[in-house]
Amino acid sequence: GDPALGLFEFFLSHRPDLIVLSTHGREGWNRWLSGSVSEEVARQTHIPTLFFGPNARGFVDAATGEMRIERILVPIAHSPSPALTLSVLNDVVTSIGASKPSIELLHVGDEPPSLGGTISAPPVELIEGPVVSTILTIARERQMPLMAMPTAGHQGFLDMLRGSTSERVLRQSSCPVLAIGAYERG
Repeated sequence: GDPALGLFEFFLSHRPDLIVLSTHGREGWNRWLSGSVSEEVARQTHIPTLFFGPNARGFVDAATGEMRIERILVPIAHSPSPALTLSVLNDVVTSIGASKPSIELLHVGDEPPSLGGTISAPPVELIEGPVVSTILTIARERQMPLMAMPTAGHQGFLDMLRGSTSERVLRQSSCPVLAIGAYERG
């Protein structure tokens, strides 16, 4: 009956390390009327979830099965802390056997967030502008093969109406988005 409930039950009995979902990327009234199973699953499971939105191009060669992830864009903010995202991202990249991609940290704002003592973290690029459209523009212009974002779910009434920053980015992203729950590891 309910797709999200069926997936939750499956996840409880199988305990995956990574979920891969496609999404329609619905916005506005269409999102309100039809909802989003993929966003609900990601919000409720706290398992890293790789989203392929309607505009996302893949990073696996269909003929050879080879993954091409040379670079990963990681938009970060002061909250949730980016340290967990970098740790989980490293685990995911290692477990799928991808060659060590370069990580590009991006913060939309004028003061970089603390990386919490993360060893060998790349420098944080600071850029000004509206958060969602700036992230989408950077990913598209740089032709990023993958984006990884920390997410803490809805942070208030406005997020409930329009979606969290991560949800709004993944709906329009030109690349797959790995959403990493901020409270993943207790």
